[in-house]
Amino acid sequence: MRHQFDLNLFAEAPAASTDPAPEAEQMPPEEAQPQQEPEAAKKYTDADVDAIINRKFAKWQAEKEQAVADAQEEAAKLAKMNGEQRRQYEAKKKDQRITDLEAKIEEYKKAALRTELSKSAARILKEDHQILATQDMLDFVVGDDAESTRANIVKLTGIIQDDRKLQEEKRAAGRVPKAYAGGGEPRSEIQKRIDKFKRS
Repeated sequence: MRHQFDLNLFAEAPAASTDPAPEAEQMPPEEAQPQQEPEAAKKYTDADVDAIINRKFAKWQAEKEQAVADAQEEAAKLAKMNGEQRRQYEAKKKDQRITDLEAKIEEYKKAALRTELSKSAARILKEDHQILATQDMLDFVVGDDAESTRANIVKLTGIIQDDRKLQEEKRAAGRVPKAYAGGGEPRSEIQKRIDKFKRS
């Protein structure tokens, strides 16, 4: 038994054939190409890329032109001044820069202090009160200094301890608090009847 195979199907380029059957079996071009999802990677046209580049270049050029204009204005100011005025202007400019740098240093010091207080508060809550602090808790607890942070830790631990006592009292009374009973969801009528049957 001998089979005939159309080897043209596996060829790289379609050969001209007088047999119309292979062409009829070919899929239309829409089905032959895989469908791309509409959320596929966005493709930009040359015009889109040119527009983006031109926009970025215009922004960069405007910034550079502004910097040059500022420098020229500064040079013109200095050229109009005499020696004493120049010294006063330079001193004023230097004082302003020192003030700005001191303000930045204060910001960094406050951020460093807040980070240290946050680490200390997390350690105290974990070691002394067995509370794993979240970022929200730390944001609540950490104050401007160590004393206010300690006072806030005392407030927070008091709130948590009161809540724990309340939950334990409810548990000891035989009622499971809503927070622990199936996520606080109301029980269905069927579940109530099953529970009633179990008790009797």
